[in-house]
Amino acid sequence: MESRSLVCAECGSAFEFSVAEQQHFEARGFASPKRCRRCRAAKRRVQSERAAAAPPVKNELPPRERPPRQMYAASCTVCGTAAEVPFVPDGVRPVYCLPCLKQRTR
Repeated sequence: MESRSLVCAECGSAFEFSVAEQQHFEARGFASPKRCRRCRAAKRRVQSERAAAAPPVKNELPPRERPPRQMYAASCTVCGTAAEVPFVPDGVRPVYCLPCLKQRTR
């Protein structure tokens, strides 16, 4: 592989495309550059300025709201006090009131 001389599509000047640059571009899957380093840097600068100056895109859709969760009455397996749980108590899974649940999860 040898360094190549290319012509910039922007300014028309000749620039060298070194072996190291060729390997870098090839490793990343890029084609040969069409612009010299100075024109590429200017294009990136213009694009970043446009992105910074552009107003933020507003989300047109309203935020999704969850419907309130269905709660079921049950009695705590440990102390027997009334508790509300988000699942249908089936008698197989234990049901805990908040204080008993906190003790078990410490």
